[in-house]
Amino acid sequence: MTATELRDLITAHLSITDIDVIDQSAGHVGHSGNKGGGYFDVRVVSSDFQGLSRVARHQKVYGLVSGKIGGEIHALSIIALTPDEAK
Repeated sequence: MTATELRDLITAHLSITDIDVIDQSAGHVGHSGNKGGGYFDVRVVSSDFQGLSRVARHQKVYGLVSGKIGGEIHALSIIALTPDEAK
């Protein structure tokens, strides 16, 4: 999976104000336990997070990519903010 593919997957399911996806995979080549799949940092700003706890926001994003975890995605770091929090 590429950063662009991950960005497209997330934006297809959330009302996005802003999103940054950084592929950190090159820095993790050869680490034990890495059987493939990318390492990604995601910062997503969405009104869909309004009223949700930090855990619920992460669950919402993980739910979108759950079929990719352990395969195309090895690790995912998430910062999930509402538009007001991102100001």
